[in-house]
Amino acid sequence: MKSIPVPTATELVSVPTKLLGMVLDRGSASAYAAHLIAIKRSKGSGFVLNEHHCRKTYGISRRGFQLGMRVLTATKVLNRTQRARRYAVETLAHPGRNYILIPEMVLCQPSKLVAFVLVANMAPKPMRPADAARRIGINTRGKARGATRELTNAAIGQGLVASAVVARGAILIARRGHQFNLVENVPAEIMPTDLDPTHSSKKDCTINERLSQQTDRGYASAASPAEAPPLNGRADDANRKGALTDPRLLGQTHALEHLGELHAADGAKILAPRLFGTGKRGLTRLVNEFGIEATIATIKAVLTRAMIDGGESGSVTTWSYFRPALLEQQMAEEMAAAGLRPGDVFGAHRAFRLSRSNE
Repeated sequence: MKSIPVPTATELVSVPTKLLGMVLDRGSASAYAAHLIAIKRSKGSGFVLNEHHCRKTYGISRRGFQLGMRVLTATKVLNRTQRARRYAVETLAHPGRNYILIPEMVLCQPSKLVAFVLVANMAPKPMRPADAARRIGINTRGKARGATRELTNAAIGQGLVASAVVARGAILIARRGHQFNLVENVPAEIMPTDLDPTHSSKKDCTINERLSQQTDRGYASAASPAEAPPLNGRADDANRKGALTDPRLLGQTHALEHLGELHAADGAKILAPRLFGTGKRGLTRLVNEFGIEATIATIKAVLTRAMIDGGESGSVTTWSYFRPALLEQQMAEEMAAAGLRPGDVFGAHRAFRLSRSNE
């Protein structure tokens, strides 16, 4: 990997997280698309992406440029028009309010490293390097893990991401400047008394229990309760029962059980394929927040409505699309429980103002 100089404050490029999220999780082409977005933002609105310029200045091959442009136009992140032999006209979609800052000199690095750094800095909390690599189409299994390790070492070595070594030697990466929670992310400190046999019977000083508590608190398995690994031998029955009733684990189990049901109910095919693969975690969050029955029933109602209205195929790319409908249903249930009707609250503010004026 190339080495870069220490950037100054005037050499930072703002990259919108909204646009990045629209081009990720689309295979190896996501890395080139994210790189092109950063290049476009560094040059201003009047700049037009050019294949020759990107290859000469940023090292993007012709195939990479074409793959990236295909993703940008397919996701409507970039609107590009060109008439006859005239110059092309490009316009980026609305960037939103959130963005991340990266040094401009990073754009001269390979596209996979640029995209890897963008994903790590975009994440709201620390993540594993393998999770960031999968979002840009890098295989993280078998012999291909060397590519992820190389990207991780390059990003950490150049100070482009924050990192910490946690239990069992695992590495977590996060955005630059992130302060890792030492209680959650750093292995428990082994005191000299832990090695003394006279203190081995104390529960608060044993090495096994410290590591067990650290593992249970910060790195719970994402598997179903039936497939969850057994707890440490020192754990009591209460801890075992708590592991099998963890709402996060149960929420994911219920969500996975209904994926096939939701896929069958999607007659209009508005759900993108990624929702049943890498994006299925969003359904788990909805289940944990609104409950399994309300979530599944509301999503089915929206899917049925889409068949009636003629929704566009693959237009729903995130499970958060159903959050407004779930909130509306939740509000309706709360009003019904309180004995209120929608018409009862209309004009209530006017009556309140009238009563205050009479006083």
